[in-house]
Amino acid sequence: MTSQYAEISRSALALPKPRRARLAKRLIDSLERVSQKEVDEAWAVEIARRVREVDEGKVKTIPWKRALRKLRARLRG
Repeated sequence: MTSQYAEISRSALALPKPRRARLAKRLIDSLERVSQKEVDEAWAVEIARRVREVDEGKVKTIPWKRALRKLRARLRG
């Protein structure tokens, strides 16, 4: 770790929580982002894979009402 990095880290961590949050958001926003087109393409591939698994009988489906009950039970703990 460079001394500049260490100094910046110490300074950033000494900031009040709201200012650290704003700084974190700004740093994250500065990173290269994935385009919406890339996200949509990745979801299309994933959806196609899941549909294929259902069609090939590799996964077992359950009725929506049962899935919802299971999800609610899981969220309740």
